[in-house]
Amino acid sequence: MNKEVLKAIQDVITEWRGRRKFTYENKLISVDKSPIVQGEYLMKFHNSISSFFCEGEKIEIQLSSTFFQTTGINNDNLGENSKTDAHRLKHLLEEFDNAFYEEVDRKIEGCANSLSTSDPIFF
Repeated sequence: MNKEVLKAIQDVITEWRGRRKFTYENKLISVDKSPIVQGEYLMKFHNSISSFFCEGEKIEIQLSSTFFQTTGINNDNLGENSKTDAHRLKHLLEEFDNAFYEEVDRKIEGCANSLSTSDPIFF
């Protein structure tokens, strides 16, 4: 196992989990061994929030990313740049966050007059 690659991926995930636009975001990660490449992993990222209310109805917002396949954790890839997976993952997570926040905006934009939230930092 290439510990440099693993550490770089873990650092990106830690940064992503700490980056929030809303207090009550629920960021989760699903990880499974890759069925295709021995020693590598498939990851899928999830984000949800349910602290918004429109006309008294709770708005549930959930989104999942595309799969992320690691390519450098396996010992066979020690010659690879140890930051490649981390750079790819960082880009995927930035795009995922943008898509999630656009979905939040889309779901709450029609509720401007009746929007409420349990999130103390939203307004």
